[in-house]
Amino acid sequence: MTPNERRKVKIKMDNTVIKLQNQIDNLMFAEKQALQIMHWTPVDYDDMDFFELQDIMSAEEVETAGSIKPAGDLTDSELAERHTSRSKLRKEAGIQTLSEAIARAKAKQRVHDRKIAEMKKGGN
Repeated sequence: MTPNERRKVKIKMDNTVIKLQNQIDNLMFAEKQALQIMHWTPVDYDDMDFFELQDIMSAEEVETAGSIKPAGDLTDSELAERHTSRSKLRKEAGIQTLSEAIARAKAKQRVHDRKIAEMKKGGN
């Protein structure tokens, strides 16, 4: 083995040691968080299935149609530049304000009341 090859092998081994040490540090930090934030005991942490714990810790909220806010990250001035507004985007997305929902419910109730009144008139 030439000196250049030995140097490459040593560098590769050093890099492997550094990577392994980083992984150990990450595991220790994850255990520290479990102990401090979730109030686990070291025994609880050691008894936990590692892969299941990693799946749990990497879980993210799933966006649904109800959780997405139209133009939630845009300012009013940015919306104006795009020739739109929050109310227009809400309307296009089918999202109602409380007053709109109440008005719609009252309109449905009036239609229902009229139908009942017509049925009563027709029945007499």
